[in-house]
Amino acid sequence: MENQKKERWKREKNIIFKELLQISPPIGIKQRKIDRGERSYYFDEKAIQSMPLYDIDNPIWPSIFSVVEGATNVPLHNAYQNVMNVKHATDSELETWKRLHLVGGWSNWDVGVRNEEVEAAKEAAKKINKKGNKTQPAWKSKSSNTSTTKRKTSWQSKKK
Repeated sequence: MENQKKERWKREKNIIFKELLQISPPIGIKQRKIDRGERSYYFDEKAIQSMPLYDIDNPIWPSIFSVVEGATNVPLHNAYQNVMNVKHATDSELETWKRLHLVGGWSNWDVGVRNEEVEAAKEAAKKINKKGNKTQPAWKSKSSNTSTTKRKTSWQSKKK
């Protein structure tokens, strides 16, 4: 009962099944990687929805790569983490020791580097949720709507 009161990303699911998988270490490792991807998706769900999918900073990518890595043993999450470390290490505002640690393989969390785009997306999503306006993600610009009249598609007309 206590487990259901927790937030989605903190909940433990199938605890007994997960413990049974720990009998075989390779299977347990795969299960933990898939679980890590699922938890990170639920943790960053608001930021994922408010950022464009093609943005490399979108938190959906580490989630997807972690699940793929757990299912196929292709080290996509590690490659993604290395790319992000190099990207953050090239930031001129960081101190030298932080840059060296990032290039050396330490994670952003270990060094204390925050991704400002993701943090801004989370804040924008919180503001949108407080207003109750869930129609348009924060990353979409209002200038992209050039026409004044919008044509309704068949699924929009059925919605009402």
